[in-house]
Amino acid sequence: MPLHAATNNDEGGNCVPVRYLRRWPQQNNNSFTPNLHALWDTAIVERDMEGAEPPEYANFLALMFGANVPKWQAAGIHVDDWAWESHDLAENIVYGGLVPKVPVETPAPVHACTDANNIGERMLHLNLFAGENYQEAAAPIVEERIAQAGVRLAMILNEAVGSLQPGK
Repeated sequence: MPLHAATNNDEGGNCVPVRYLRRWPQQNNNSFTPNLHALWDTAIVERDMEGAEPPEYANFLALMFGANVPKWQAAGIHVDDWAWESHDLAENIVYGGLVPKVPVETPAPVHACTDANNIGERMLHLNLFAGENYQEAAAPIVEERIAQAGVRLAMILNEAVGSLQPGK
């Protein structure tokens, strides 16, 4: 997911409280729910699934992106490129789609939402909102990233197993 390859001194979005649809952010022991990272890891995909069981959703993704699989495979294993793809999505879509805009932080080491001049509390006071428009823009990206992740993981595993075979 995009936030695994980006930071704004916010623990990959974990310190970014967000009002998501009708859910308002709550603080609990210096962490927040919902937060931007949790939206992209769980909430957006769960809403997109519309109650489907995981196998049904997997079939949906296979139908949606099956034609892209040969292109993704032909591109080969380039983990750095994949990370930069995620980073670009994080900057342009994940953070870029929030209202109001999230300010770019001066780089600082952050290990908790209380670090970097209490980043979590400062982000809470921005009153960030991810509504239906945000969900609609994010869902296709989440779908594609899940499909790509499955193909890319399979490629890595196939390469690893292939290197274990005699004569390779």
